[in-house]
Amino acid sequence: MTSAFFGINIALRGLQAQQKGLEVSSHNVANANTPGFTRQRAVLEATTPFPVPALNRPLGPGQLGTGVEAAMIDRIRDAFLDAQIRYEQSSLGRWEEKSQALAQVETVFMEPGETGLATLLNQFWDSWQELSKYPESAPVRTTVVETANALAEALRHTYQQLQDIQDNLETSLSIQVDQVNTLTSQIAALNRQIQAIKLAGDQPNDLLDQRDKLLDELSQVLNIQVELHEDGSVTVTGAGVTLVDGDQATELSLDILNVTEEYGGNMLGLHEAWDLVGEYKDDLDAWAKTLAREVNGIHQDGYGLREDHNVPFFVASDQAVGPLAASTPYEISGAANIYVNQYLVEDVTRVAAAASTPVAPGDGTKALEIAQLRQQSVDFGGSSQTIDDFYRNLVARLGINAHEASRMVENQTVLVDQLRQRRDSLSGVSLDEEMAGLIQFQRAYEAAARVITTMDSLLDTIINRMAV
Repeated sequence: MTSAFFGINIALRGLQAQQKGLEVSSHNVANANTPGFTRQRAVLEATTPFPVPALNRPLGPGQLGTGVEAAMIDRIRDAFLDAQIRYEQSSLGRWEEKSQALAQVETVFMEPGETGLATLLNQFWDSWQELSKYPESAPVRTTVVETANALAEALRHTYQQLQDIQDNLETSLSIQVDQVNTLTSQIAALNRQIQAIKLAGDQPNDLLDQRDKLLDELSQVLNIQVELHEDGSVTVTGAGVTLVDGDQATELSLDILNVTEEYGGNMLGLHEAWDLVGEYKDDLDAWAKTLAREVNGIHQDGYGLREDHNVPFFVASDQAVGPLAASTPYEISGAANIYVNQYLVEDVTRVAAAASTPVAPGDGTKALEIAQLRQQSVDFGGSSQTIDDFYRNLVARLGINAHEASRMVENQTVLVDQLRQRRDSLSGVSLDEEMAGLIQFQRAYEAAARVITTMDSLLDTIINRMAV
């Protein structure tokens, strides 16, 4: 036979269990807007019935329930969904960095635009066409020099801007490496705390939320794999190394040249953008060198109004370069150091428009040859195309790369948003559901309290009102 106080004990357990449920729901409501918070749930289980099976168990109609208890506070989380989000976030981070860098490059080239290199090149060709018609005109000669100066200055400025973008990408990668090291150190520290709490038999739900939030942030910087252990700690691998193992974090150190495909995330995007900007710089160098070589070749073969001969038009510095020895080609190294020969700027009569000496009136043969370079295919280190086409292809390639990166950002953003919505629907706090749960726990708490009131009345009858 059970004690008279048995019912009070059952009701007390009910009160405690419902109170725990109320506390967990209150915690959920309080953190409804906390980034990274995962909805929790009090898991209620029936306690061990009485009596327990044994040879000397008391006789009775059968086992009697002893009430309820909050066995644990569960955290509603899907590890598989987390892994999916982190993988797709890594891809999103890659394309975001790439897209942002290429958008900057597009701004540098400003194509199509009134101040772009294509427009300046057209003006350059047009000025030579005009000079072929009016070779003795000083204003026309001045226009040739000024349009060439504008083109050369734009080439140097564009190249420097591309170099600045590359430098910024290297700086960004260095910042990302520091961020990785900070995040892995924090994850390792949380591993240590989680292990200690799990060892004590408790469930460190809020610490697990903090760690998962850090893992999400880390997954955007580089592609990671997360392995969960029974002691609650995680091992994080990425970039070909173990970044976190228990309470130990490995410090990452690298430069942009060492980033490979396996890195993923922002780091891979920075590396790919850096490579592409390098290709655009190389193309700009090839374009400037070819332009200078072809123009110089014709110009050095021509004669100025005062019969200046073998004078290069484009040179590698802002200094004056006078007539060279016969059959001496003059080349520049790239877009960073292309200048109009100061020797010509000082006296525009030295611009070679004529084909022979003595200079015949109206001889603009060489000026016409330079103007016709616009339509002529020339050698670009193995490929033959016009100077205009080479630049158009460069800009077209940039546009294709930028569009692809932008499209991938859009696609990945939609995919990541969908996955996050799925996780939010599972792990996020719904205030409507929590309010319903609070009412449910409140009513159960009130019912348990009434059981105690009833039991108190029965005990009062036994103790105070029975004439024994």
